[in-house]
Amino acid sequence: MSKNITTFLFFVISIVVFFAWTNPWLKEVGLLKEERESLNKTLENFAELQGMRDRVLEGFNSISPEDSSRLSKLIPEGAEQTELMVELSNLADASGVIISRLNVQPEVEIAKVSSFSALASQALPKYKKVNLDLVCSSSYEGFISFLKGLQGSLRLVDIDGIEFSSKADGLYEFNIKAISYFRNNNI
Repeated sequence: MSKNITTFLFFVISIVVFFAWTNPWLKEVGLLKEERESLNKTLENFAELQGMRDRVLEGFNSISPEDSSRLSKLIPEGAEQTELMVELSNLADASGVIISRLNVQPEVEIAKVSSFSALASQALPKYKKVNLDLVCSSSYEGFISFLKGLQGSLRLVDIDGIEFSSKADGLYEFNIKAISYFRNNNI
């Protein structure tokens, strides 16, 4: 009988020692399983982001060089004020308009980038604008030709206001207030 009790006691002691010894390891194994699941989820999210990046890059690369050039003329990378002045001067020359004054006012921020993630919530402005004040002289037909040329131009220019007055030599003086847009280089 004593042998049975001793065997039983050793059996109980071995079970208690086994669980007391392995219990911290079992908890650590549980924590490692949770960490592995978290890392697997992160890897899945990363693979999804890579797929999205590849689709966007494929779409970007599918834009022809001609279309890309036209887009950069529509809304250029920077203010490019001299190019804008040259373009306006060329349009004026082609339509018989004489530019007497062209003022380019400081750039002002307009639209904000829409945030689609927590990282983009503190985004920089996506577009800026340049205010233009143009004074020119021409006949009415020449001025209409200038406006049609400006309308047909790839450069995005919004006419904000037009004032005109007649001059003694039969020409008109036009004061045009306009806005031109460009992309922010800091994005």
